[in-house]
Amino acid sequence: MTQAQLQTYIATFTLTSTGVSDEPGTSDIKRKMLAHFVNVGTAEKPEWELLGYKQESAAVASNYDTTDVTDVTGESYTDINSKLEKLEMSEYKINPNQTKFLAEAIKLKAIDAEEQMQDYQILTVYGFLRNTDGACMAYKEDGCSLVLDNLGGQGYTLSDVAFTLSGRKIFGTVAEIQRIGTTFTEYKPA
Repeated sequence: MTQAQLQTYIATFTLTSTGVSDEPGTSDIKRKMLAHFVNVGTAEKPEWELLGYKQESAAVASNYDTTDVTDVTGESYTDINSKLEKLEMSEYKINPNQTKFLAEAIKLKAIDAEEQMQDYQILTVYGFLRNTDGACMAYKEDGCSLVLDNLGGQGYTLSDVAFTLSGRKIFGTVAEIQRIGTTFTEYKPA
């Protein structure tokens, strides 16, 4: 998609704290209005599992690679060379019904086959950016990698979970953030 097509797409969305496209609201936007899903189905028939089971915090770290330059005139600039985004969640509790994405990953980690944990599909949904139809801005990324760290815990078995996002975004919409039955509709430029 060209930059002009992306600008046309993004221009259709309005920032809202109420979740209604024609009501911007005045309150702070709740964290639950930014949702991340992992595909536990197939690419052809996705089944989106909402990430965040018993998580009090989840953040996407941008990890910018920058270069600071002061030119001969004395002006300072920061050039952004690249960014490597990661979705990080610590002490993720493991539950067979709530964390299906971990089922295979735990086995792969146990046999030192982490190289097979590099083809996940992640869906990001901005419930606070709505178009005139009320749909949420969303994009999916293919080729994301999963890293599990610190497997163990005290009362429950848990793991630190980090998805390295690929940056290969396919834009579209999601009607509403739902725990089960979320459907992504790809944006097709006119």
